[in-house]
Amino acid sequence: MTRLDLDLEENNLGPGDARVVGEAVAKFQQITHLELRLDGNSIGAEGAKAVGDSLAKLEQITDLSLRLDGNNIPNEVVDEIRHQLEKPGRTVVLRR
Repeated sequence: MTRLDLDLEENNLGPGDARVVGEAVAKFQQITHLELRLDGNSIGAEGAKAVGDSLAKLEQITDLSLRLDGNNIPNEVVDEIRHQLEKPGRTVVLRR
């Protein structure tokens, strides 16, 4: 599998749930395209950082879309995650 589109919008996920999702997705080392939608949950800054840490381990991704709308994540945390995920040759779309 090289493509994963995972829609977990509005599932009442908290920070711990976000960490588990990130760790699970990071096990798919062959993914080159990832769209992860976590809109409308309650993952907060802690959960967002955990997801960012896990996704940063996926070196082979060339197309990454991460949606975090409605999770009360401060702009500086979103900027930190964006910086962590941006790499040469990778398209990153990060919505907050």
